[in-house]
Amino acid sequence: MWGLLAAALLAWPGPSPARVRWRALARSADRAPAHRGPRRGAARPFVGEAEALRAVRSVRAELAAGASPAQALAATARVEPGAATVLRAAAGAAAAAQDVSTVLAREPAMRGMAAAWGLVDAAGVPLTAALDGVAADLGRRIEQQQAVTTALAGPRAAAFVLAGLPGLGLLLAAGMGARPLDFLVGTSVGRLVAVAGLLLDGLGIAWTSHLARSAQRA
Repeated sequence: MWGLLAAALLAWPGPSPARVRWRALARSADRAPAHRGPRRGAARPFVGEAEALRAVRSVRAELAAGASPAQALAATARVEPGAATVLRAAAGAAAAAQDVSTVLAREPAMRGMAAAWGLVDAAGVPLTAALDGVAADLGRRIEQQQAVTTALAGPRAAAFVLAGLPGLGLLLAAGMGARPLDFLVGTSVGRLVAVAGLLLDGLGIAWTSHLARSAQRA
């Protein structure tokens, strides 16, 4: 009886034109893939959203203090090493009166700042106001991501605990002298039950992980 119970446990299962332009640019930036960690084999890590937010706030502060766009980007590159490469390139483009938004858009996490620069060129919106909007959007996205991660911690832990219950059932059955391994390994039916249980357990873990990743990407 306990052997059968242990085997069964294996299977546990009206806006302004400028605002319209800004929203269009922001939507195009949102569609870009967000890279929050280093890419294996890459020459340098991608800029994360937290680094992008700090960079936006730093550039905004430098501009408010009277720096030119090129100076603001260069100063931020010195204090934000994670985004230094793209910021130095953008500073050079700004100093040469070239397209800064194209340079910034090379980094997915910096495309919000690129959209702000493009909005300035397209609609004449003050750069500081555009950067304020980018900082607010990035801040909301980071807070939402943190909230999703926190909310998923409990379900993830519960799923892995449930996935380990079959092993606990085997231990309990063995402790009571039911010898579940003799059934699971020593008989054809037991082997079928064991394989089916392991497959279902693995599929459950994989599906839970897939759901969690989908929720984080949403």
